[in-house]
Parts: sequence; C-alpha cells; structure tokens
Amino acid sequence: MATPLRWCSALLPALLCAAVTASAAPPPWVLDLEAQVEQDGSGRTALRLAHAYARLGTLKTALRYANQARSAGVDGLRVNLVRGDAYLQAEEYADAVREFFEVVVEAPENAYAQVHLWIALRDAQLPPSLDGDRLRSLLRKAGYFMPIAARRPRETVAAKALLEKGYTAIRAGDFKTAVDRFQAAIVHDDTLPSPFRGLGIALGRLDDRPRSLAAFRLYLAMTSADTRERRQIRRVVMDAERHRGLGR
Repeated sequence: MATPLRWCSALLPALLCAAVTASAAPPPWVLDLEAQVEQDGSGRTALRLAHAYARLGTLKTALRYANQARSAGVDGLRVNLVRGDAYLQAEEYADAVREFFEVVVEAPENAYAQVHLWIALRDAQLPPSLDGDRLRSLLRKAGYFMPIAARRPRETVAAKALLEKGYTAIRAGDFKTAVDRFQAAIVHDDTLPSPFRGLGIALGRLDDRPRSLAAFRLYLAMTSADTRERRQIRRVVMDAERHRGLGR
C-alpha cells in the first residue's frame, strides 16, 4: 500500500459528501452518482456509492459498487472499509469482522477499522476459520477493552449500577477503582455507551492515553446525539488525531 489510510482514522470523512440515512428509495444525489458512474466508470465515485448504499442498508448494491471500485483501481483497504460498513449495517457480523480485520492488519493505526472490528466482534458468531481469541488480543494490544467473558444475556440493570459506582469513584479521585467499575459495567452490558465515556475519563486521569482514546472512540461510535458531553469527547479525540498527524 503506497500510503496509510489516514483519511479515515476516526470518522471516515472523505467518503461522504452528505449524510445518508435509511429510506425507502435512494436520495436524488445518489441517483446522480449512479448516472456518473455509468458514464465514466470512476472508481472513487463507485466507492462513494457503495458507502451510500451501505448506510441505506442495501447490502447487495453496496457490495456491487465496492467491487466495481476495486476493479477500477481504488485502494483495496478502502474497499474493505466500505464492505465492512455494508456488512455491519446488514448485521452480517462475521463478514464485517473479515473486512475490518484486513484493514487493522495492514494499517494498524486505522482507528475507524479498530472501532468497527470491536463492534462487529461484539455480536458475531464466528466460524472456525476466524480465530476470535487472536482478534480480541489484537484489539486489546491496541488499547481497547474487550471483555474476556461478556454476559449473555446482557444485564443492563447491573451495568447501570456499576456505572454509577464508577462515577462516584471518579468524584472521589479513586480512578483505579473507577476503571474497575466501568469495565465491570461493560462486561454486564457492552452495548451501553456511558461506561466507555467513564472509562475514557478515568484512564485519562491515570495518564493512560492510548486506552483512554480507545474508550472514547467506542463511545463516539455508539452515540449520535449532539450533546455537550459528546462534543467534548469528540474534540479530545480529534485533537489527539491531529497531534499524531492522522486528522484531516
């Protein structure tokens, strides 16, 4: 690969020219892109289309345009990212794991791939061909908290009780205890975003920057509301990415 995938280190911004939400029919700008691809065969445009259809939940069409982009010479790892998004949106978690794993191996600084590999692994039923222990170990080395034995079914009430204890420990200045409480909350319910926010705060106060940023990235991936807390955390993550030379 000639250049690392720095353009999508946190939020995959370069692929999107507008927000895409699920709808019954593609928006007009997507149809315009289809016409452009038919006319000039642009690989970049095909990849944008693939990403749009991934967000629309149209898996087969997303994969078709992603493969067209690859055939037109678009970097293969960019295609893996979009294919991973398409599989994740379609809840085809094992296939999403494969796509994001390819990127994590070849571009180990790609935080977007790391975060979405974590999310895909959370719910994937892995076939024997995929070594789940190896994948989880890879994410742990990158700083992501991955429960060894997450609770199934998830225990949300217990998780929220541990979450409150974690924030109580933060207010008391006992950050190591806070880390333990937030991690225990994640073990009980790994779909709740708030424990990841708390974990990021506590690890940051312990000067464990890599693991703090990993927790914050997961929090951002699990939330979308425009709240003050989310804006603050997004600013912390983006500042860190710019410091490393990975931001836009």
